[in-house]
Amino acid sequence: MKQIDVALTNKFIQKFSYTVENNIPISLTEWFSGWVEKYIDEQVEEVGEAAFKDKEFIRFGWSRLRVRLTEKMLILEAPDFRTFPVEWKKDLTIVLQIAVLHNQVPESFELTPQPTFLDDTVVVGEGFDRFPMFMSRTEQNEESTGRSGWFMASMSDDIDTSDTSNFHLISLYEAAVKAPHILEYLGMPEGTQVVFTSSKPKVLHNNQDLSVVKDHYQPV
Repeated sequence: MKQIDVALTNKFIQKFSYTVENNIPISLTEWFSGWVEKYIDEQVEEVGEAAFKDKEFIRFGWSRLRVRLTEKMLILEAPDFRTFPVEWKKDLTIVLQIAVLHNQVPESFELTPQPTFLDDTVVVGEGFDRFPMFMSRTEQNEESTGRSGWFMASMSDDIDTSDTSNFHLISLYEAAVKAPHILEYLGMPEGTQVVFTSSKPKVLHNNQDLSVVKDHYQPV
């Protein structure tokens, strides 16, 4: 693990700190640190000394970060993506990886990423967290704030998908904790279908089979 400390020039927040695994590229931490620095400067300029409070949240892409405020220093924490309700940790590795994946995966199929948020809801069926399963994303109207458009269900013959009592509404974060294999595909746009019969899924868009662009990122 490596700790990243970034000094700031404003008088209210003088430094922020976070931790990532050693294999995270310097280019990614530099980009992220620049994003955080700009965010802090904008908040301080707008609000002043009260810009941040201990344990408040910052939205970053699909996820959120939690701020720990110590005197004039911010320590950033992230969800652990293993437990629900959320437990927080200082390691931001997975948050940075998700930010990359939610852009790279759609682009690898020549599609435009369509962001979601971990609090957005998803309809899931019994057994969605096991293979075989599928996930599909439908178009949402302007009144569908907070709905991701994702639907996830089992393809097992042992589960009756015609019984509505087998389906319920949960957050995307809870879904990702229960079924980690879905996480990298949550930035795919409306019209996407992902079919898992094994760890290597079949991806479709508007019912057309897709292949990864040559020499591009390959989802695993």
